[in-house]
Amino acid sequence: MSETDRPPPTAEASWAPDADQDSASVSVFRAAHWRAGDILIGLGPLVVWRAGWEAACRGLGWRPSAPIILATGVLVSLWALSFPLLLLRKRGVGKLWRRHRARAVLTEAALAAVVVVGLFLALIAVTLGLTAILNADDLPRTGWESVRPFASRVATVTLFIMMVCVGPLAEEVFFRGFLFNALCRYVPVWVAVPVQALAFALLHFYGTLHTVLVFLIGIALAMVYRWRGTLLAPLFVHSGFNLVAAVFFALAVHENANRATLGVAAESRQRPCRVKAVLDGSPAQDVGIEPGDVIVGADGYEISTIEDLQAVTSWKQPGDEMEVEILRDGRLLVKRAVLSRPP
Repeated sequence: MSETDRPPPTAEASWAPDADQDSASVSVFRAAHWRAGDILIGLGPLVVWRAGWEAACRGLGWRPSAPIILATGVLVSLWALSFPLLLLRKRGVGKLWRRHRARAVLTEAALAAVVVVGLFLALIAVTLGLTAILNADDLPRTGWESVRPFASRVATVTLFIMMVCVGPLAEEVFFRGFLFNALCRYVPVWVAVPVQALAFALLHFYGTLHTVLVFLIGIALAMVYRWRGTLLAPLFVHSGFNLVAAVFFALAVHENANRATLGVAAESRQRPCRVKAVLDGSPAQDVGIEPGDVIVGADGYEISTIEDLQAVTSWKQPGDEMEVEILRDGRLLVKRAVLSRPP
């Protein structure tokens, strides 16, 4: 008996479609005879890419530009989409794409809208709960630090397309269509669901809080796929969720591009607010603020951390004047800076 004709392990029996389910709606990915080696080969390049990205950004302090972020995103999506489809084509599973009736597509889209609303409410509750339980310092960045490289309109539009169209399609094909079904051939569903969600989350790592949220999203997407029996369902949920997130992203980009800034950098949540760097062409540079200076006041408000300074500048507009009190070599200096947009 060849590998292709070999019956699947018994673990897959728990993932069989219901008897009354329309066979035309069942995802073709379930019928594939995925092998254990497929999982390792499929995940290998993604793990190497993610590890290298983290080492470069965190270990070496590299800050990639928008074109590099988008280019790597396209390459990763291309692998995630093409690897499972090429395997399916090679093993002759059948038609990769099935034409769905318009009514079925609209039904899945309507259900996805309801799921997206419920998912957002659940994630908000989880976020509030984690924030209340854990210390703020234990909740690192959530991914929005990458807003600044996408200040240009072309980069923002391209990222929007990646988030709403390309990314969800590639990730649903790989994580739910391929990885989830492959795992279900060797382990029970209740094991496969969190394992694929964990892989999904770790490849979207932007900090502890963000990883927890993506892990929960991965579980929800797998359960929706199992419930509806077609990859259209998690695809619509994923795209809808990312669409809402993209709207918030666009608002963040707009706010970042038009906000007033002094142009200094300091360690987050560290006291005192010691200037680590001064941006070229910034108001801080114009008035002579230097790295090593400690900012202790702004417009009469006491400043202890960089977040305090950001709170004061958030009420300002570009062109407004701000009085900044700094300590340098034990001397208190007062600087009057005219705030500007981010350089």
